[in-house]
Amino acid sequence: MLMDGRRQIADFFLPGDFFGLDWQSQCNFTAEALADTVVISYPRKQVEELGESTPAIHRLLMTMLCKSLAATQEHLVMLGRQTAYERLAWFLLRVMERTGRGNEVDMPMSRMDVADYLGLTIETVSRGISEFKRRRYITATSAHQIRLTGLASLQALASGEAAA
Repeated sequence: MLMDGRRQIADFFLPGDFFGLDWQSQCNFTAEALADTVVISYPRKQVEELGESTPAIHRLLMTMLCKSLAATQEHLVMLGRQTAYERLAWFLLRVMERTGRGNEVDMPMSRMDVADYLGLTIETVSRGISEFKRRRYITATSAHQIRLTGLASLQALASGEAAA
């Protein structure tokens, strides 16, 4: 939550994801579960010691940290340079990539959550989803699941190669 009451979602984490590896002494973010969740907290000092004593763990931690930094940079570019529909296409493709379930995308988050992540209004996200359905880029298979049926079109839109 920002000081003025607005909300910015920095990321959505999926089962098996690690978060909070930024090594800051104080965390400036909160986490909220969208579904039943088990969270395991590891004491920072023990993680640091394990990383120092075990090269494989050190490499794993560095890999996770680098992936997190790359994802943050990609999110920043998306927020700063893409149109609303480009952002929405980018988001759907990113969720599809991360879940690894083919073109089926589970969407446990609300449209408001998606809007806050993409820096858009809920109305814009709703219009975008409706437009993507109309263009046959996506079909809703349930309240919280979407099938990406126009992958090439979504990829072209997300990369800025196609007009929204």
